[in-house]
Amino acid sequence: MALRPENFEAIRANLDRLEWHCLPLETFLEQEAVASIDRFNLSDIFEYMSGENYHRCWNGWSSQGGQGRMAYWNMLAPAADL
Repeated sequence: MALRPENFEAIRANLDRLEWHCLPLETFLEQEAVASIDRFNLSDIFEYMSGENYHRCWNGWSSQGGQGRMAYWNMLAPAADL
């Protein structure tokens, strides 16, 4: 969708609404007010986490009142023993 020409101007007009955070997701979830975030788009992150960190992410999101939408997908690789 983002690469369709008809969406270019809408995306460009809203670039100021994007925030970049370069830190592990589990750290972000522990530090930020997750309840104020209404969308997450996560790609291929859980395959690279230990089972412990996977649970930290989900627990951090839900304990902070995460009510928004979360989209995630993986490479169909077997995850760690979760």
